[in-house]
Amino acid sequence: MNKLKVALVQGATCGLMLGAVLLVGTRMWRPPAAATRGTEAPTVDVVKARSYQLMDGTGRVRAALGILPDKSTGLVLFDETDVVRAVVGLEPDGSPGFQLFDADGIG
Repeated sequence: MNKLKVALVQGATCGLMLGAVLLVGTRMWRPPAAATRGTEAPTVDVVKARSYQLMDGTGRVRAALGILPDKSTGLVLFDETDVVRAVVGLEPDGSPGFQLFDADGIG
């Protein structure tokens, strides 16, 4: 993946974050623990979203999965300083892509 694609991935991450906040924010409320004791969490067969994010305990996005503006699909992994360290995905033509980056974000 070239540097333009990396810039797109980083820019798209902000959009992915907003989408995740809107998606998850409406589902954040849970009943008090006493109300759920002895009950099993509901299971769903399919979860659909335009993007997914994994966040650490401090609220930093550490991974993002979604569709990029160029219609490619990607999984982006960030380090603890918000630098993209790995990208794996499919290019718009369907060919696979994989790139690793150093601590400065250089691949």
